[in-house]
Amino acid sequence: EMVLRAGQETGTPTIDELTLQAPIIVPPDGGVRLRVTVGARDGDGLRTVTVHGQASDGPWIEHAGGTLTEKQPSSAVADSHWPPAGAGELDADTAYARLAQAGVDYGPLFQGLRRAWQRGGEVFAEVTLPENTSTEGFALHPALFDAALHGGTYLDADSPQGTEGGGGAGLPFVWRGVTVHSTGALELRVRMKRSGDNEMALSATDLDGSAVVTVESLVTRTLAAEQITTADESLYVPEWKEHPGAARYAGTSVVVDDLADLGADVPDVPDVVVLRVGGAGTGNAGSDDGTTAADRARTTTAKVLGTLTAWLADERFTTSRLALLTRHAAPATDDPDLAQAPVWGLVRAAQAEHPGRFLLLDVQDTRENRDADEAHVPSGPRDAGHAVPDTALITALGTGEPEIVIRDGALFVPRWRRAATVRADGPGTGGTGTGGAAASETGLRSGFPDSVLITGGTGGLGAAVARHLAGQHGVGELVLVSRRGPEAPGAEALCAELTALGARVTAVAADVSDRNAVAALFAEHPVRGVVHAAGVLADGLVESMTADRLDAVFRPKADAAWHLHELGGDLDTFILFSSATSAIDATAQGNYAAANVFLDALAAHRRARGLSAQSLAWGFWSEDGMGTRLDATDLARVHRTGIASLPTDEALELLDAAVATGEPNVAPVRLDTSVLRTREEELPVVLADLVRRPKPRVPAAGDRSTTPFRTKLIGLAESEREPFVLDTVRTQIAAVLGHAGAQDVEPRRAFTDFGFDSLTAVEFRNKVAAATGLKLPSTIVFDYPTPRAFAGFLLAEALDEVREEDAAETAGTLHAVDADDPVVIVGMSCRYPGGVESPEDLWHMVAEGIDGMSGFPTDRGWDLEALDGSAPGQSYTNQGGFLEGAADFDADFFGISPREALAMDPQQRLLLEASWEAFERAGIDPHSLRGSDTGIFAGVMYRDYGSTLTSVPDELLGYFGNGTLNSVATGRVAYTFGLEGPAITVDTACSSSLVAMHWAAQSLRAGECSLALAGGVTVMTTPGTFVEFARQNGLASDGRCKAFAEGADGTGWSEGVGLVVLERLSDARRNGHRVLAVLRGSAVNQDGASNGLTAPNGPSQQRVVRAALVSG
Repeated sequence: EMVLRAGQETGTPTIDELTLQAPIIVPPDGGVRLRVTVGARDGDGLRTVTVHGQASDGPWIEHAGGTLTEKQPSSAVADSHWPPAGAGELDADTAYARLAQAGVDYGPLFQGLRRAWQRGGEVFAEVTLPENTSTEGFALHPALFDAALHGGTYLDADSPQGTEGGGGAGLPFVWRGVTVHSTGALELRVRMKRSGDNEMALSATDLDGSAVVTVESLVTRTLAAEQITTADESLYVPEWKEHPGAARYAGTSVVVDDLADLGADVPDVPDVVVLRVGGAGTGNAGSDDGTTAADRARTTTAKVLGTLTAWLADERFTTSRLALLTRHAAPATDDPDLAQAPVWGLVRAAQAEHPGRFLLLDVQDTRENRDADEAHVPSGPRDAGHAVPDTALITALGTGEPEIVIRDGALFVPRWRRAATVRADGPGTGGTGTGGAAASETGLRSGFPDSVLITGGTGGLGAAVARHLAGQHGVGELVLVSRRGPEAPGAEALCAELTALGARVTAVAADVSDRNAVAALFAEHPVRGVVHAAGVLADGLVESMTADRLDAVFRPKADAAWHLHELGGDLDTFILFSSATSAIDATAQGNYAAANVFLDALAAHRRARGLSAQSLAWGFWSEDGMGTRLDATDLARVHRTGIASLPTDEALELLDAAVATGEPNVAPVRLDTSVLRTREEELPVVLADLVRRPKPRVPAAGDRSTTPFRTKLIGLAESEREPFVLDTVRTQIAAVLGHAGAQDVEPRRAFTDFGFDSLTAVEFRNKVAAATGLKLPSTIVFDYPTPRAFAGFLLAEALDEVREEDAAETAGTLHAVDADDPVVIVGMSCRYPGGVESPEDLWHMVAEGIDGMSGFPTDRGWDLEALDGSAPGQSYTNQGGFLEGAADFDADFFGISPREALAMDPQQRLLLEASWEAFERAGIDPHSLRGSDTGIFAGVMYRDYGSTLTSVPDELLGYFGNGTLNSVATGRVAYTFGLEGPAITVDTACSSSLVAMHWAAQSLRAGECSLALAGGVTVMTTPGTFVEFARQNGLASDGRCKAFAEGADGTGWSEGVGLVVLERLSDARRNGHRVLAVLRGSAVNQDGASNGLTAPNGPSQQRVVRAALVSG
């Protein structure tokens, strides 16, 4: 109503769109001041509009925001029949009973719904205002408009998230196209029609049929009762809650110091492998070697990172769980070990990315740790004597909890509780132990001295905190530290703003991860308080995380915090900005989570020593900080975790409230419990006491038969199974992408077309795994690139048919192989860039690490100056691997005329030369092969020789055609040497030579030939490949491939020729040929319908490798 009235006053009477961001909570005492702000018209005639509220002396909070327009839609034509034909009457009282059940209890004066009817997805209602209610001054009386929406309860009852299911009330969330056509109405006839899940359109007339209001779209959002009554409670304290224990774990388990202790040849890995992290003495004190606790934390975390990636990469561990056992390192415990504590953050990320694969256990240096020592496996494979003993440790494995702390035989699990309002005792940011400020009139303690240093001070969070300290707390001196200091964007304006608020401000450029720089800061600015808000992101899944990425995040977070602690000493205030993601969902942020857990542990460490400290595990700031860099997809992903956004003014209010608690670890975060309830088994364990979740299930090794998904699947008829699985897949895709339902997911569309990236893929994989109980690889989305293909895999996996099908497919593609007569290599020849003229030259190049890449050749007629650049038709790299003297050829040696030689593709010429050399090096006289059944199989993919000619020169007529055909390349070898076996030219792009060798081996095994040449040749006679890949931005900038490396930035191109002489072993021995190598097996297949025409496919690659192994 206020927005509509503001629109009428400003000539924009229609609400184009209005989003309700937070409910207005009216306190028991006092009221709420409301402020409506309308902006100037933009180029489209739209005005922005916001609604802010302020309770008592609290901060202004934005409750709604949107746009107004001057455009007014035409009013709806009323149906002459009322109620409309075919509509069945409903019980009006049922609507209010349902709303009350969902937590919205309307009093008698607000129960304006008198009668209601329904016809399919439409509801018709009559609503009225209470008697003697004045409508003067209202566009549409709010009570009447609210009553008009009550009929929507019947539509909500049909929604999966509706009030019928007990999920909460469907309250207005987004309004679009709201227009009031006439004022003064006391009664309405309302028409509502569902236009999507949680979305409806509405129109209303008076009793005469004249239009009163239309709403083109109203999106509702399910809001539970507790969200309405506790929306302002967004402070949580982590604690460890005693667990009642469980039955003895029945699976197998073992304790090791290193995965290598299991041995490479262990066929049966235990159900749980307990890996001890570090050893005694990692500690928090200084070190003789000059390392700090932050240094040791980074080293320990990097080592564990290597262990996690090794565990995930080893197929032996697919059905086992890895339990990381730390010593007195769990977060939110008394003075945790700083060197091991970050491991908890890293492993929590691994748990989020790979549910069910990892556990976290923590013991003290007491009886539990001695039990682990006794169970320790020093080396070699596990045997019965190395099992974990029947102690609290083995009991912990049976709880199904992913995180357990063991103290004096008791088990404790992590939980968040709501923070108490104020604590007035103990040392800390708001207590009296180290000189905290006095309590204010509101009862909250300021906790901020008169001089404060803020790291990240010119960034979004730091600047917001600085304004708050200067404006709300009267802090007199602010030192804003950042890498660029006064040169940072907006720094000058920020300093001026803070100065106007009465603060003395200094912007300093310094690297706080450098101890000397921090020492200089404190020497020049002896402040009494620190707020450490600096940090960077370097996101990546655990499998792709590197030590460098870990270091990049650790230094500005952990190293800087340690230096501030060590050099700042006994400060009045020491506040560290941590992150709630380290406990709620650290997907792709293992390094960030680890660094933040270090901050949490450091706060506890300081408090244990009587020093002020507090680590705040922030939720998501919507207007400042790293959240401002997220796009719509990233924001949606954050909100799906159940973390709602915090406007800056609300976040700063929480800062004060968090400081007032006096707790060393506090989580200021707004939780969306309606979203959290949908996460079910994915719900973070720390929230178990705040949101109901299913009882943890203890995984049984290899047991999938009892999952509800599998049980239902088996109970279906054969014809019903595939649709059921496909619907499951589409439902989970819709949930991840925020679509209304499965019907919005096209089954044959590629996941990449839906906008899937690596993080979306992980989230989807985890949802499907939770729904089905199946263990799925992280590459599953890329291996099965459409919902239908994915569903086919799930169906086969759930019925335990995948392995049998794979074996059948493999067996069906192989010919019989005589194991007693394998194919062997008896000769080789090659020529590669960097002056390589023989296999010996090649081995020398490899051994010495010689780089054979060079600039573009100058002897091929390329316009190098015109090529250089990034425009279409150019190449942004001039590097490649080029053969020296590629145009050189002794035509007379092979009996070829000069004119024919000139018309021949250099690839044909090189193939002839390499063939001769290969035979010679095998000890075979090439002339002796004439008339033999020797075969030639060569991969040739380029055909650009002479492509720049507009016409064939007269002297080359009659030669040019054969000289440039790839099919002639092997034919020319066969012709020149008189070979009468198969002559096959292969073009399967980069795999051409491998496929050629496979076919050669198959031909030998099949008896089609008794000797074979196999290999390939490449010469780039034009720069066309570089130009085309530059157009696609697919070239490596330095022209070099970096397979499997983090720095990979594209492809590189090179030339060469390589051939091997193949023979059956029995023939080689009989002929006295030296055996250089044995070709045990090979296989060929194709990706099929992968994510793209050139995209690889994991399962296809796995099948071809298995087939090659089986063939040998």
